Formats: sequence, C-alpha cells, structure tokens
Amino acid sequence: MSGAWWRWGRQPAPTGDYQFLGFSRVHRSQEVWGDDAEEFRPERWLERDVGKEFNPFSFGPRACVGRNLASMEVLIIIASVFHRYNFQLSEPDQKLYTREGFLRKPLECVLGVERRDVNLPQ
Repeated sequence: MSGAWWRWGRQPAPTGDYQFLGFSRVHRSQEVWGDDAEEFRPERWLERDVGKEFNPFSFGPRACVGRNLASMEVLIIIASVFHRYNFQLSEPDQKLYTREGFLRKPLECVLGVERRDVNLPQ
C-alpha cells in the first residue's frame, strides 16, 4: 500500500476519506455484549462496568450536539408523567422488596396508576 492509506483496526482506509463509526452496530456487538447482544436485558448494566462500551452521544469536541436536548426531553417527559398521573402501591400493606446495587431496583412492585385532574396550558 502507498503512504496515502492508514489503518483503522484491520481495515485499510484511504487518507482523506470520511470514516463513520455506526454506534447502533457497536451497541449490539456480540464481541462486546455477548451472545444475547440483541436482547433487551437492562440488568446487563449491573453485571459489569459498561460505561466505556456504551457511547450513544460520542465524546469530545465532535460529540452529539443534540445530547443536551435529548436529556432535557427525557426530563420533561418524566415530569409530565408525574404531573398527570398519581402512582401508588396497589395494596397499601404490600411489602416492598428491592435488589441493591448501583441503583435500588424494586422487585415485584405492583403500582396503581390514576389520571389526575390537571388543567394543562393551551
């Protein structure tokens, strides 16, 4: 190969070409996540340190400009749900069991949901 090429992993790439890393593919890689990479299994986050492998917004100066917008939208959605609905245990005497880890995860928690009477802005 001439000097006008460089390597990205095992793949040669011509100098000056744009290279794109498909995060959706990386986030489903069996090399990283194992044989069940395509399965929705949120508990995998509790099993090991996965911060380096999961990178939906990228890092550094070329990071996703929509990251702050996406975070704000998630906060607005969560706030709207709690503003519009009441949540309570379906049985007030229900014993709440949790699994401890980085976050406390409720086990077999049965909630009742009731819509609130809320005047929303027009």
